[in-house]
Amino acid sequence: LQRPRLKEGRRAAHNSPSPLPGHSLALQPGALFAKKAAASRRKKVKSVFVKKPFQFDVREIPIPPLGPHDVQVRVKACGLCGTDVRQAAIGESFAPFGHEVAGIVEAIGSAVENVRPGDDVCLESGTFDRFSDLSRNGKVDLDMTGRSMFNDGIETMGFAEHMVVPCECCVKFSGLTYAQASLIEPLGVAYDLWKVT
Repeated sequence: LQRPRLKEGRRAAHNSPSPLPGHSLALQPGALFAKKAAASRRKKVKSVFVKKPFQFDVREIPIPPLGPHDVQVRVKACGLCGTDVRQAAIGESFAPFGHEVAGIVEAIGSAVENVRPGDDVCLESGTFDRFSDLSRNGKVDLDMTGRSMFNDGIETMGFAEHMVVPCECCVKFSGLTYAQASLIEPLGVAYDLWKVT
């Protein structure tokens, strides 16, 4: 199969340096200062951080800027997972947490096509790479190499007023409360376990 042609916004985003750990971004002189100054001017939201032994810290953090494929979600409900409890029990340093999330789309990046502002969404914690052979052949459930809220380099999670997540994480829903929709992520995990075994 041929890789699909990308819109200009997508091409730039796909070919841009990765923000993942282990990858460096070349900064021009003064760019770091300009980046910090821009961050200080951005709207701030409350976010909960956790570390061992069950220490919680509510912080005000700037909402990260949207990349072309990013979505800003106003969090309406977030479940507590065993991995969150584990972070609270053994995490060495404060980290944001919460990935069983439902909310409302507030803003979208320039290349986002799957959701619009005002959509009710729940978030998938693991996502596929839309350009991989598995995904392009319809086997997205077998591909876990895409961006997710855990590896996207954006440090916002579900126990916050707002999150910025990859568009691939967003799944529209209707007919459920936000609390019910936040349980779709753990329900998906249980279904995968049942389906695989």
